[in-house]
Amino acid sequence: MDEINTAKAPNPKIVPALMALWRTAMAMVGIVVMTVLIALVLLILALKGQDVALPQWALDPLEAELTAVQDDVTVSFESAYVTVDDQWQPSIILTGVSLNRADEPSFLQLGRVDAAFSLSDALLGTLAATHINVEGVFLTLLRDLDGKLRFQFGEFDTGSDAVPD
Repeated sequence: MDEINTAKAPNPKIVPALMALWRTAMAMVGIVVMTVLIALVLLILALKGQDVALPQWALDPLEAELTAVQDDVTVSFESAYVTVDDQWQPSIILTGVSLNRADEPSFLQLGRVDAAFSLSDALLGTLAATHINVEGVFLTLLRDLDGKLRFQFGEFDTGSDAVPD
């Protein structure tokens, strides 16, 4: 049995109007996207060489990531900044950095740590440090009653009875 199509054909005047509306909407979206891209480029150019403070919501995860590197060491810092230098290399700058162990005073304090990263790796979501500059290093060494150091910096054989000078 033949099926009867009862759907009405679209009004020939509505189709061109809808097409015109669609073109206008797409043009508006294109204008908005281009405006956002231009604003982003101008913002990056304006901030190039400027230290931009990280917001508080970004500081806690950064401290957690730094603390996760060493099990028994807690990392804290006073402030953190991001910057892009003249060669378009992004950097994270930390000031007032302290490394602590549980129930002990800070054993290492750094006035400023500037870690530069590869821009191409950063755009891919990986922070691969190209260089790290440290200023204002204060290291606390504690000796026990036997004269042994309770903290050593760098590689040291903890199984040995020798104590580094």
